[in-house]
Amino acid sequence: MVKQEGYGDSELLKDAYLVRKSVFIIEQDVPKNIEQDAIDITAWHVVYYQEDEPIATGRLFKYDDMTFGIGRVSVVASYRGKGYGARVMETLMKRAWSQNAEYVEIHAQTHAVAFYEALGFKSVGTRYMEAGIEHLTMRAVRPGKLK
Repeated sequence: MVKQEGYGDSELLKDAYLVRKSVFIIEQDVPKNIEQDAIDITAWHVVYYQEDEPIATGRLFKYDDMTFGIGRVSVVASYRGKGYGARVMETLMKRAWSQNAEYVEIHAQTHAVAFYEALGFKSVGTRYMEAGIEHLTMRAVRPGKLK
């Protein structure tokens, strides 16, 4: 397993898109014009590889000085259940805390709420539809910060 991380340079973003296409566009039928957006260019990305194949990804971006967002967390179907999603999240959260984020938010697909709760996220809103899929906004608080 190899991890690459950084801002949206073309090679890293191309590999992130391969994973995201497999998960969001092909599996979940999310339109490409919704799945790829302007945030990709300025976001900080992480991509995990098996051999040379990109298998898991996610991105981190700033909402404001206190709150960062995590998005497009995805793992290729044949690698799910092996800890790659948690590794992606841990890498992104570590980066957010190192950049002095007080909070990290994610728009979680409702089937994945328990996964994010296990990583310290709590729901902060009501369920809503995004790209035809039910979501819930969740937030993690910086370790050591009063809740």
